[in-house]
Amino acid sequence: MAALVSILMMPFFILNMLGGVVAAIWLAILGQWGAIGIGVAVMFGAHFAIAIAMMPQIALGMPSAWLLEKGYRVLGAIFALPALIYLYALITFWCGIVLQSSMARVSTEAMLIPMVLWSYAVATAPWTYMAQRENNIGSSTPIFFMELGYIVAGSMIVFGRSAFGDAMVVFAGIMVVAVIAQWAVVGVTAVKRPTVT
Repeated sequence: MAALVSILMMPFFILNMLGGVVAAIWLAILGQWGAIGIGVAVMFGAHFAIAIAMMPQIALGMPSAWLLEKGYRVLGAIFALPALIYLYALITFWCGIVLQSSMARVSTEAMLIPMVLWSYAVATAPWTYMAQRENNIGSSTPIFFMELGYIVAGSMIVFGRSAFGDAMVVFAGIMVVAVIAQWAVVGVTAVKRPTVT
């Protein structure tokens, strides 16, 4: 599973490396220094706020970890669900705020593409930084789905001229799929884990 996620993450890795730089240069050419400054501040400072906001998710996940450790596989998988729902709801809320704030700054057609690219970098950078510190499949899966959801939502806005609300409905739908997929992985892992006596 880790190898599959790593392969699927490769296009996102390229976008993460180049997208923010290209968007920042593009916005600088357009004179949008305020958007660049705010974005840089958020990218470097938001992981502290996100870490605090994730504390309930850690608390929600503790019973699941304990139950799985004791060999109660089904109960452990059931108790994992609230923690996963909280995590993906937090990701959806965060990305929604960043995307909406960025779209509010768009005043001309020329600003749309660079602002969506820049908002992608701003929204994903703190989460990617935190996931790299953990460096496990449990942390890379949410990043994959968050980046996929943001790319789809951003593409809807840029190419489909969709409203923000419509794009976020699709983003939220992708997060629901992510919850189900990651919960299934937790369940499969729990079933494969030997019972502790």
